[in-house]
Amino acid sequence: MIFFSSDYVFGKYDHLWQEDDPPCPTTQYGKDKAASELLIRERLSDYAIVRTAQLYGFAGDFVSLVRETLTSHREFIAFANLVNCPTWICDLFPMVNKIINHDSQGIFHCVGSEAMSRYQYACEIAEAFVQGLEIIMRENTIFCTQCVYLKDLIDKLQFDHFYHEHTMIHAIGPLRNLFSEYGLRLLDVDFYPVHGGSFVLYVGREESRFPTTRKIDDTIAEEKRAGLDRLQTYLDFSKRVEHNKQELMSFLRQIRSAGKRVFGIGAPLKGSALLKYHGIGPALVECLTEINPYKIGRYSPGTHIPIMHENAIDEQPDYYLLLSWNFLDFFIEKYADYLDAGGKLIIPHPTVQVIGKDRQSITM
Repeated sequence: MIFFSSDYVFGKYDHLWQEDDPPCPTTQYGKDKAASELLIRERLSDYAIVRTAQLYGFAGDFVSLVRETLTSHREFIAFANLVNCPTWICDLFPMVNKIINHDSQGIFHCVGSEAMSRYQYACEIAEAFVQGLEIIMRENTIFCTQCVYLKDLIDKLQFDHFYHEHTMIHAIGPLRNLFSEYGLRLLDVDFYPVHGGSFVLYVGREESRFPTTRKIDDTIAEEKRAGLDRLQTYLDFSKRVEHNKQELMSFLRQIRSAGKRVFGIGAPLKGSALLKYHGIGPALVECLTEINPYKIGRYSPGTHIPIMHENAIDEQPDYYLLLSWNFLDFFIEKYADYLDAGGKLIIPHPTVQVIGKDRQSITM
């Protein structure tokens, strides 16, 4: 009998596990695999247990997931502390065939030769993607990509951008280094306010007839002045986020204790990140208003704030916490009557601000 098992029968990676190491699973999947292995070893004498890891080379594998995510200009999350040995399925088959032909029995680790984290693995795939660009791009080809801009995120304290797949926020300097490794050259960059600050980057081959504009060097110089290449910048960012948390929580508790009602505008993913990190539940924000039918009638994940259609609100609250802050101008216009009647909008960051009847933001 050939039984395919997994590296998940072991827990946290701290060394290369050997066949005679006792299983120590930490996930339910790993526990199920370990239990199956034990049953086979107790009941059978003629068996081969093949443990493999992070298979790729088929539709829907990790490589395909990363490639499809990046080619659709979305960002991808990958853990730096989850380490295994990626294994090409076409390498696995010959190893299993050898076990069968030699009538081998016992436990066998059939994995790739290099251990790496999911993050390192995703980076390898991303670099292979850039290498593929170099192969398919011709002299006059221009590759365009749109990304959230790291400097804006840091400056404006937009920490709630870090949700789900949105962990690979970009700056121009590191991208220049990445593309230059594969014979590609940054040509130009344009900046836009969408998503709180993003850019469109234009890339060509090194020998492209299109020149590199001065904006590239100027932008990278500005990034260095902002400290994007220094660890302390990110440590300071973390402290600012924590201060913002205390600031917003204090203000919400203050107005709630005064008997004021607070609703939320929107239930975006970034809003869920902010609510969960701050620990804001229905005791502080009674409900979230939405127009997306897939969200209405449900709850914010982890904080369980009910989500209602905006037209179902019978009585307007004293305050709205604007979770869809990237559409601030739109909501100021949309809620003009509400503001004129004395209602207020709370803007969560970079500092807690309140916008009222005069449309002027007041820092709290």
